[in-house]
Amino acid sequence: VSLILILIMVLSMMVIPAYAEKYTEAENQILNILSSLKIMNGDENGNFCLDDYVTRAEFSKMAVAASSYRNSVSQVSRISPFHDVPYTYWGASYIKSALDAGFVKGYPDSTFRPEDKVNLAEGVTIALKLLGYKDESFGTAVWPSGQMSAATDLEILENITCSTYDEMTRRDVMHLFYNCVTIKVSGSSLLSTFGYTYYEDTVFMASINEDSSIPANKILTSNGQFKIDNTFDVSKVGYKGDLVVKNSDTVVAFIPKNVKAGEYTLNAVIEDDVLVYSGSQTMTLDIGQNTDVYYKSQKATLSSISSSISLGDSVTVFKNVKGDTEYVMIGTSKMDGPYVVNNTLSYYGIPNDAKVYLNGEKSSSANLETYDIIYYSEPVNTVWAYRKKVIGVYNQANPNKDNPTSINLSGTEYGFETADMYKEFATGGTFNLGDTVTVLLGKSGKIAGVVSSKGTSVATVTGYVTNVGTKTFQRANGDTYTSNYAGLVQVDGTYVELATKKLYSDYKCSMVKATITDSVAVLSLINKTSLTGTFNASTNTIGTERISSNCEFLDVVSGDATDSASYVKVFKNRLDGVKFTAKSVLYYTKNSSGEIDAMFLNDVTGDGHKYGVVTAARGNSFTVKSGTETYNVSGGYTAISENSVVALEMGDNKVNKISKLTKVSSKIKSLDEYTLETSDDTFLVSEKCTVYKNDASGEWQLCSFSDIENAALVNAYYDKSVDAGGRIRVIIIK
Repeated sequence: VSLILILIMVLSMMVIPAYAEKYTEAENQILNILSSLKIMNGDENGNFCLDDYVTRAEFSKMAVAASSYRNSVSQVSRISPFHDVPYTYWGASYIKSALDAGFVKGYPDSTFRPEDKVNLAEGVTIALKLLGYKDESFGTAVWPSGQMSAATDLEILENITCSTYDEMTRRDVMHLFYNCVTIKVSGSSLLSTFGYTYYEDTVFMASINEDSSIPANKILTSNGQFKIDNTFDVSKVGYKGDLVVKNSDTVVAFIPKNVKAGEYTLNAVIEDDVLVYSGSQTMTLDIGQNTDVYYKSQKATLSSISSSISLGDSVTVFKNVKGDTEYVMIGTSKMDGPYVVNNTLSYYGIPNDAKVYLNGEKSSSANLETYDIIYYSEPVNTVWAYRKKVIGVYNQANPNKDNPTSINLSGTEYGFETADMYKEFATGGTFNLGDTVTVLLGKSGKIAGVVSSKGTSVATVTGYVTNVGTKTFQRANGDTYTSNYAGLVQVDGTYVELATKKLYSDYKCSMVKATITDSVAVLSLINKTSLTGTFNASTNTIGTERISSNCEFLDVVSGDATDSASYVKVFKNRLDGVKFTAKSVLYYTKNSSGEIDAMFLNDVTGDGHKYGVVTAARGNSFTVKSGTETYNVSGGYTAISENSVVALEMGDNKVNKISKLTKVSSKIKSLDEYTLETSDDTFLVSEKCTVYKNDASGEWQLCSFSDIENAALVNAYYDKSVDAGGRIRVIIIK
C-alpha cells in the first residue's frame, strides 16, 4: 500500500509534455494558410485544438484579422464597447474593431456575451459581412434563412459539419474562414488583400524528381512554376487542388481535392485502351479520347503520346469525389536498368522471388544468361529480360563519330538506349570504325550493352551462311581496305556480315560458328544435329525433348554452294502437329535448363518459298506469275508446262529452281481462308495463299477469297501434307 501511495504521489508531480495534435493533410495545409494570415493561431505547443468550441470574442478577433481592419486594432483598449466587455478584457479591442466594421452587433440588452459559444448562424452572418454583404442584402427574409441560403449558394459551408444553431468548433470555423478568404467575389478573393494569389483546380505536375529541368526549390503546376521550401510535400505530384501563393512566386499551401485511384506500371497502349500491370495481373484502363493526360510536364492527349510512352512507365489515375476519372499522369519509367547480366539478381538489388519475362515469355531467373539485358520494376516485382545479341563490323557513325545518334553495324542501323552506349562509339570511346563488336539490344531495340571483340577469341556467332565474297571496309582513320567477308543469318533472323581471313566459298549454305579475334572471323562448320518427333506447341515438346517457351526458329531453304539461300523466321504455333524427320533440323542449341532454345530448320514449313502459276513455257524458258511479281526461269523442268502451279525456291530475289505443287484430288466440300475440307482430308490454308483466275483472253488475274464463292470451278494446290508442315498455297478458279 505504501509503495502504491508513493507511486501515486510521484506520478501526480510529473509534468506530462504536450505534443502537437495530428490533423489531416488538408487541415494542415489550411492551418498553414490561416496561421500565416494570423487568422487562426495555435497554442504554445503548436496545438490548434480543433475540437474546442469558439467564443463570440474569439470569432470577432478572427473576422477582424481576415479583413482590412486587421491593421487598425489598438494594442491597448481604452473603451468598453459593451456593458459586459470592459476595456480590460483581452478581446475588447477586437470586438470594438469588429463593431466599427459592422461585422458584429450586441444584444438588445446592450450586452455582447463574449464568452458565449458562437453558433453557425452567427458565424455565417459575420462571414457574409466580411465578404461585403449588408443586412439589407437579404431583404425581408427572416434571419438567418436568407444568410444560410446565401452561404449555401456561395459554397462557403463546404466541409462544415454543424447545423444552423449548433455551436461551432474550431474545425468548423477553420473551414468557414478558409472558404471565405478563397472564394472569389467580384473577381477577386480576400487572399489578394494579403498579397496572396489563389489558384483553384491546379494540377501539381512535376518536381525535380520527375523533370530534371525543374530547379530543386521549385515545382511545376498547371499555372506555372513556383518556389517551395523544404517542408513542401513533393510526393503529392499529380494531384489537383487549391494552390495558395504569396508574392506571386512562393507556395504557401497546396490542398489536394481529388483522389489517387490507382498506380500501375505500363504494359502497352492500344488506341483508347491502356494495358497496365496491377500486381501480378494485367488489366485494361479505358481512358477515352477526352480524358486529360499529363506526360513529361505537359498536358496532352493519349493519342499524341502513345508512340512516346513505353513498357515500365508509371500510370497514375486520379478521380474526383464522385468517382469519375479526371485525368491520368504518365511518368517516366519505374524500371531500374538496363543492366547487363553478369551476376545474380540480388547483385542488382532485385529480390530472388521476382517474376521474370524473357523476350516476352514467362520464364525464371534460372534461365537468365550472361549478357542478357534486364530491367526491374519494383511496384510489380518483375524483371523483363532481353536476349538479343548482334555481332558485326562497326561500319559507320551517323551522322558522324563526334556526335553519333546511331551506328551502322554490318549494314543495319542501331540507336543508343543509354548515354554510356553513346560514349562507347563516339570519338574517344572504346570502339573505332572497322572494329567487330557484339552489341546487346534492350527493350527498345536499341543498344543497351556492348561486348568488345578486340583481342579476344570469345566472341562467337552461330548462323547459316547466305553469302560470301569480298567487300570494302573502313578503318578508324578513314582509310578503306578490301577484305573477304561472310554473310550469316542468325536464328532470330538478324543478318550480319563479318570480315574473314579467307574466302569461305565452300561454306555457303552451311551452318557455321564464327569465332572473331581482332575484328576478323574464322568460320568452322557445324555438324548437323538430328531431332525427330511430333511438335506439340501446347506442351512445348518435340518428341521427348523440351522446348523453351521463348525458343526461336529459323526455317532455311537450303541450297548448295552455287545458290543464294533464303530463310524465314517462324513461330512455334506454325510448327504445331508437324512430324519432324531426321532431315528436318539443321542445328539446335539448349539453354542451361536443358531446353531447346534455338533451332535452324531445313525447309520444314515451306514458308521460305514463293508460289505461283506458269503463264508461259517455251522449251527451257518459263514465265511465272507469283502474286504481283513476274519471274523468268530457265532450266530443264520436263514435268512443268504452261498453267502448271509451282513453288519457287528464291535467293537474292531471283529464282534458283521451281517445282510442281500437288493438286487436291478429292472433291472440295468446304473452303475458307483457314481450312479446306474434302471427303478424305482436311488441309490448312496458308495465310499467304494466292487466288488466280484465267480470264477469257488467257490472262492470269490475281483474285481475292471472296471471288471463290461465285466460281464455277475451284482447284487447290498444296506443297506437302499438313503433318509435314504443308499448306494450301495456290487456288485456281474458273
